[in-house]
Amino acid sequence: MKAILRTLTLTAAISAGALVAGLLSHANPAFADPPEPSAASCMGLEASAISPPGSSAEPGAEDGMRGVSKIFHQFGLTGSFAHAHLGTHEACDEALLP
Repeated sequence: MKAILRTLTLTAAISAGALVAGLLSHANPAFADPPEPSAASCMGLEASAISPPGSSAEPGAEDGMRGVSKIFHQFGLTGSFAHAHLGTHEACDEALLP
């Protein structure tokens, strides 16, 4: 009886592992970059370009959106940048950094 129980437990564990492996093999990776031109705000485009923190070489982006938000607040840009919809990350950067 113990041998049958052990065999059933092993079979269930192998089946569960195979199921999880099968599901994960078909998973698509998530990318933060939205398609351009985008309807996202400049703030949203900036956030997607610097997420996760440490993944961007942009100045001030070392801390991710937290660091960039501090810069925006210092210069009073948060409201205008959050409401601007210029279509591309490059257009937003040009508007912000003339």
